[in-house]
Amino acid sequence: MTVPAQASCLKQSFPESTIKYNRTHNGLTWKGRLRPTAMSPSYLVRILYVLGERPNVTVIDPPLENRNGECIPHMFGQKRLCLFRYKHDEWDSSMRIDRTIIPWTCLWLFYYEIWLATGEWRGGGEHPEMNDSEQKTEQDDK
Repeated sequence: MTVPAQASCLKQSFPESTIKYNRTHNGLTWKGRLRPTAMSPSYLVRILYVLGERPNVTVIDPPLENRNGECIPHMFGQKRLCLFRYKHDEWDSSMRIDRTIIPWTCLWLFYYEIWLATGEWRGGGEHPEMNDSEQKTEQDDK
């Protein structure tokens, strides 16, 4: 899918969200509010997407909390969410972000809330080791 097509789908699915294009990098930044359950807070989420790369998903507000000093599971550098198994190619740029990444973000937030309350990550999955380019991105995020 092209970046404008992704943007159109995101705006149609989430009309209150904002989208900014980055034509230099053929990408976009989406910001919107997600609420995984009726009892959950509303989370302001940012998705940075560049065509051909994996979306970079960050919770902006409220800040995610650790539990008793523990690192939050399934995150890269305690900044970006780990939403799917990269080595199994569970996401590619032909897929719609509004139908994959955003529902997966809601599910991640649901499991995060359970982890925060119980100390157990119920979301399963596997958290991969970062390759060199991901480690560089992590350092750039700091």
